[in-house]
Amino acid sequence: MNGPARAAVAAIALVAGCVGSPHEPREPVAVPSPASEVVATFRGEPITVGDLETSTLGELILDPLFEQYRRERGIVATEAEIERFLANAFDSPDERTLVASDDSESDDEFDRQLAEAWIVDWKTSRSMYEEFGGEVIFQQTNPLEPIGAYRAFLRQQARNGAFAIHDAGRAAQFWAAFSAEHAIVIPPERVDYSVPWWEMSRPRVGRAPESEVRRDG
Repeated sequence: MNGPARAAVAAIALVAGCVGSPHEPREPVAVPSPASEVVATFRGEPITVGDLETSTLGELILDPLFEQYRRERGIVATEAEIERFLANAFDSPDERTLVASDDSESDDEFDRQLAEAWIVDWKTSRSMYEEFGGEVIFQQTNPLEPIGAYRAFLRQQARNGAFAIHDAGRAAQFWAAFSAEHAIVIPPERVDYSVPWWEMSRPRVGRAPESEVRRDG
């Protein structure tokens, strides 16, 4: 075998040694599934794309944070407050049920759940505004929604490591809900949480609010 031929054989052997024999078993290459991609972390636990197929960032981050806030401060609706709400928020007993049925006992329970949700929502708003301040906006389900206080509270929680959103797009969407301009901003001098809104007037009650703010992400 001449010199060039030996060099060619050596080169082929070198390449074969690098890539290995096609008959040798190879380690499987792990291809990450999109569903397993971590987009956020909450209390040290990952939130994946798969988690967001059945839930939202609002449900996975906001709900437990607001629930903890209320629990730590003992924010609840008392029986007396529920009775006052039902007495003030509806024009007549016939309007006290949003979804009428033939089961008056079930309707009454629905009314009480509706009242409890609104009372807890208002108490949470008042507490957060007193603690964090900031701008207050009008919402149909919350005439005095302290959006600035919500933002300050969430930033505090993020700084303390309660949650982090790693996906830039989802993070921008999440925070935009608390930073965007709103149609009706209440002047600071008109922000008054001394009396619940349902005791200041007799509005026609619409859809019940969730007792914690939902911001989908």
